Amino acid sequence: MPEPGPAVHLAFRFHVNFYHSYRGDSLSERGIGKDIRIIRGILANLDRLNSEGIPVRGTWDIENYYSLETLMPRHAPDLIEGIARRVREDRDEIEPMSWNNGIVSACTAEEFEELARLAVSNPGRSGLADVFGRWVPILRPQECMYTPSFLSRYPAAGIPAISLYYSAVPFNGFSNFVRPLSFPERYNPLTLESSSLPGSMTLLPCYNHGDVADRGASLRLWLKGLRRRQLRMEEPRDLLLILDADADDEFWAGMKIPVVSRLLPSFDGLARMVRSVADLPFLRFTRPGDYLRDHPPVGRVVLDQDTADGSFDGLSSWAEKWENTELWTAIQRSRRLYAAAVAAGAPADDPRLAESLRERLLALSTTHFGMASPVMHAGRLEDGFARARRAGELAAAVLAEWRGAPAGAKASPESRFPPPAPAPDSAPASGRSGRAEGSAGDGGRFRVLDPRITWGGRARAGTVEEVEDETLPDGSAVRTLRGALSLPGRIRDGRWTRIETRLPGDDAVFLSLELEYPETPHRGYDKAKALRLDRTWDHRWTEVLPAEIIPLFDADPARPFRVIKRNFFGDVSSYPVDHHLVSGSRRTASFNNHIAHPWVAVSNGSEGLLVAQYEGDRCNFAFCPMRSELSRGRQRLRLNPFGTYYGPQWKYATAVTGLGRAMAVLMADQLDSYAPSYNGKASRFSVAVFPFRGPEPPEEIRRRAEAWGQVR
Repeated sequence: MPEPGPAVHLAFRFHVNFYHSYRGDSLSERGIGKDIRIIRGILANLDRLNSEGIPVRGTWDIENYYSLETLMPRHAPDLIEGIARRVREDRDEIEPMSWNNGIVSACTAEEFEELARLAVSNPGRSGLADVFGRWVPILRPQECMYTPSFLSRYPAAGIPAISLYYSAVPFNGFSNFVRPLSFPERYNPLTLESSSLPGSMTLLPCYNHGDVADRGASLRLWLKGLRRRQLRMEEPRDLLLILDADADDEFWAGMKIPVVSRLLPSFDGLARMVRSVADLPFLRFTRPGDYLRDHPPVGRVVLDQDTADGSFDGLSSWAEKWENTELWTAIQRSRRLYAAAVAAGAPADDPRLAESLRERLLALSTTHFGMASPVMHAGRLEDGFARARRAGELAAAVLAEWRGAPAGAKASPESRFPPPAPAPDSAPASGRSGRAEGSAGDGGRFRVLDPRITWGGRARAGTVEEVEDETLPDGSAVRTLRGALSLPGRIRDGRWTRIETRLPGDDAVFLSLELEYPETPHRGYDKAKALRLDRTWDHRWTEVLPAEIIPLFDADPARPFRVIKRNFFGDVSSYPVDHHLVSGSRRTASFNNHIAHPWVAVSNGSEGLLVAQYEGDRCNFAFCPMRSELSRGRQRLRLNPFGTYYGPQWKYATAVTGLGRAMAVLMADQLDSYAPSYNGKASRFSVAVFPFRGPEPPEEIRRRAEAWGQVR
């Protein structure tokens, strides 16, 4: 008999996405055959458990285009019908994810509005309302991607709630970015806000099977532990545990390892796991939507980072591979061509522009960017580029027709390399000179290092072979450095050129780089993973640092650095680099929680640096990974534009045993370095570095950075 009073509520959520970064579309286990097998098993087990009198329920979030519209109707329509049947029977519920399983946090306002509309209903009849008739307005974002701009935009689109991982393993959403949650807050709705931007959403913390492993590898032990703490509360209240995992994860089917299956029912498939806890008298099976209807938020949290559940709990998995930059560059070019066509007077209802937008949205699928590591799946990368090129070609055709129309076409969005350095509108903000002097400082506020590669466990610095200095008629100083990049046993050497431009009386430094990375033989790669990705690589590449920027100022760890960022919605927000305060990590090998369009800045409260990218050439939505460390009682930062850092994954103050993290680090596919993707590749980019005084970059510097970085 159920015990009276407050209960522990348990919900299972299945994240459905048939469009994978590690697997293709075949019906074998190397493709979507694995999804079909496991989801059929989930549905069969839910029905079987219900027939046994166990009222377990399911929650599904399903990507629309690739899954509901394309792959599932073609290869497994029974899965759609099975889920829809359970929704009609009021056993299961549906939550939105995104129409394109896309990088929604890096979308423009127009793209966001289109995605929100298409996810509900669309011409392909794959919207949640089209397929299931009803859905609950709780966002389960693809890859736990979040940006503070969501807090006003999703409620305006009719979705007031969001669910993110509060996990203790490197497949996480927000646990390392907020104050430690109290016990009832960890298992109840919260009010989610930003310190920088308006709006709020209701946040539902959720957990994954790594957290089950962290808590003794037993869901039953976890639930009984929750009950003991619940009864010790001064005023016991209901608790909600949402267990969320990909619907194609073998966790739901069972690991089928004799010892594990016998001793650990929580890892022997959904049915045995549910039966192992169904007799607990304090347990109630529920759905997040049901729980939210009569359980208001119990606390408030502030989350300012741009998050994702990839490596280092940020955007590394999707932004730091060489191919990520190449694909994003193509997407940005299609955006510029589309905007230029509209500005030239092309009607908004031109079907070619509508198709261009659609192809661009599909190119923005997270599957075209990650979380595969250390390189992308060959077929998926090809698909992403094809859609980005198509989007650009359609918009270019419209622009060509309307160029010179009364509204006037804007200048061609083609690249200028290097871009011109704009003169400042007023006197320099800092009064001190920032210099780019290779590995040597001169008393300025930052320095830029020559290209380096960490390979074979050692840092390999590029050599400088030629330096040319020139003073232009306007007084600008231009320095051109040329050098080589070499690695042992290489197939061919690499080359690099860096052009540094300084304007008279100005603190800013404008840097343009061209690099040909050395090529080395492919060694040490995981053969099974290579088969899935249809590519090989050289595992000895671990870091790429084409132009590392070292601020020559530090911060008090009690008042840490802040990162200030501008995203594609045009919103400016900031967050503290306080990993040492939240998780106790003295060194964060890499963090990338800052979408940047076109700039990102760091400040210790008294002074800072703004780094902007020139988006008319190679560009990236999160182009500047960073590193933080405490040394001699001070906090120091390093910035690595268009490169990638590597090192230990984060520790989690939320961990109980640490077993889940240890297993994830040992077994997870997505935690490898992304440096091998640069092997033998060419790169070209421009960044500008603006020193400033104060806690945030002044408006004048922001305007200069935006005028220089964005192609008009």
